[in-house]
Amino acid sequence: MMRFHKWGEIPRSLAAGLFILNNQEEKIFKDTIDKIEKQIGYFRYRAIENLTPQVRKKFFPDVTDVMINALTGIIRTGLVKRMESSFYAFRESIKRHIASLNNMIDMFNRNEILVGGISNLNELIAKGVDFAEIERKVIDKGGQKFTSNDFDPDYLSNIKKDKTIFENILKDWKNITRDPKLDEFIKAESRYFNANENKTGKLVIFSESLDTAKYLSREIENLLPKYKGKVLLISSENRKELFETIQENFDANYEEFLKDSNNPKFNAYNIIVSTDVLAEGVNLHRANVIVNYDTPWNATKLMQRLGRVNRIGSTSQWVYNYCFYPSAQGEDIIKNKQKAQIKIQAFHTAFGEDAKIYTIDEMIQDVKLYEQGVAGFDEEDKTLKLLWKIRHLQEKNPKEFERIKKLPLKAATARKHEQKNNNSIVFLKSDYKTAFYKIENGVANALTFEQAEELFRAEEKENSFALHKQHYDNVELARREYEKEFQNQMAEQQQITANNRGGVQRSTALKNLRGIQNSLSQAGTQALQIIYVNIESGRFTGLEVEINKLLKTGLPIEELEKSIINIAKNYEAIPPSNIILDKDVNPKIVLSENFLE
Repeated sequence: MMRFHKWGEIPRSLAAGLFILNNQEEKIFKDTIDKIEKQIGYFRYRAIENLTPQVRKKFFPDVTDVMINALTGIIRTGLVKRMESSFYAFRESIKRHIASLNNMIDMFNRNEILVGGISNLNELIAKGVDFAEIERKVIDKGGQKFTSNDFDPDYLSNIKKDKTIFENILKDWKNITRDPKLDEFIKAESRYFNANENKTGKLVIFSESLDTAKYLSREIENLLPKYKGKVLLISSENRKELFETIQENFDANYEEFLKDSNNPKFNAYNIIVSTDVLAEGVNLHRANVIVNYDTPWNATKLMQRLGRVNRIGSTSQWVYNYCFYPSAQGEDIIKNKQKAQIKIQAFHTAFGEDAKIYTIDEMIQDVKLYEQGVAGFDEEDKTLKLLWKIRHLQEKNPKEFERIKKLPLKAATARKHEQKNNNSIVFLKSDYKTAFYKIENGVANALTFEQAEELFRAEEKENSFALHKQHYDNVELARREYEKEFQNQMAEQQQITANNRGGVQRSTALKNLRGIQNSLSQAGTQALQIIYVNIESGRFTGLEVEINKLLKTGLPIEELEKSIINIAKNYEAIPPSNIILDKDVNPKIVLSENFLE
């Protein structure tokens, strides 16, 4: 369990959720792991590999053995993850595998075997599609038709061997009559709803598996009758349909709730159980207790989940986070806890010892974590990487860290740089926002944090030089651009009243966003979803205007995507626009640099 301070502050303390297998369960668990790892050949998912060389070359020339091995690896890992998620989800997954194998055998009996490609596998995984959906959308989809003569002679017998192993697994699991993980969850109910900690009586539960989410929501109502009819189940199947219900019961910023918080409809549900479809783009911060019923594939997902309840507007002093860990046997395969800890440790080392999210076991040697963690950072983790470096600077050279920390506002220097002569970069900050600008040829252009960091980055022994007199003009250009941007947006917002939030601007923005969604990368699509939900809910006044303006610029799709990602970051992090209307824009010049040839 973890506790957060109020919104925007740093996590402080922690404990964890554990469940224990009895002797029979542990034996079946280990035997199952052995079958998954060493006995099952996953031949149902190796159909392309088992085509004759001539046929494979003709119909699937671009499908490599690496791709096939990746697919079977994902299937194998997915099985273990379902077992760790819930025994129910695992049984359901085994049944689907058996059905899929029976389907293949039937096709051989008819001598009409359909084989589909796997080209969209990575796309499905990147989108966080549930494993069951991957099975349905990738494995059993239609495709090219073949006959038994097109396959290796042993292929059908190998399919039948796999089927027998899966059937034996299912038979073994029928002997398990209890659910130790669910038992621990039910026992902890009084802790989740401790009135001293959970003053609103709301609970948020996340699971990666839709099967688990359905099972858990059903069992909570069965085993805890006082929550009968009080559990809201959310997945991709009903998120849009129930979005207003989610807001009514869990969004502390929902306008109707703020007007009439005593209305019974705003407390129709105490518990929300969801897949990661709610890990982004929605507020759930009437709750301050969150349970991660299984560990996310991607550790970033954990932070996104926490972000649903750790938000501006929460009336609770603390946010409590509970995590159920994989068993030691399952952890050897899926490595979720280790992967999550490496990334979460970046927050620890950046923010200090108080920033704890998992357990005391996280405090692994910094050197080992640094070597593993930094090497594994992807593009979206550049900020974490920088924060990590800052933390290590503080520990390695505290005097230099303190010197930098105490630099006064308006600190400035000139450097030799590959940038054109007399270009400048300026960092401005106010209650409205933080912004970076690059001034080139008399024009100030906004930069992302990552772009600014690259330009500000310098070697420790790099020499500084006297500022060119034009630098001060450049800083003034940046300040004016900042104020101009603020005034323009405020003017646009003032033209839009609460009564016309759902008007032409809004519908146009939503239509335009839908029109470009298929042209964006995964990161761009996620950013678009955040913007789309915020426009649809009317949370931010003026967001639709900003989007419509952007989409009229005719920018190339790559530049358009960068702008969409930046907008999403701003509107995900700041409070509703009616709050910032009360603040004056008076940007402070935090730091600036002048580039010399």
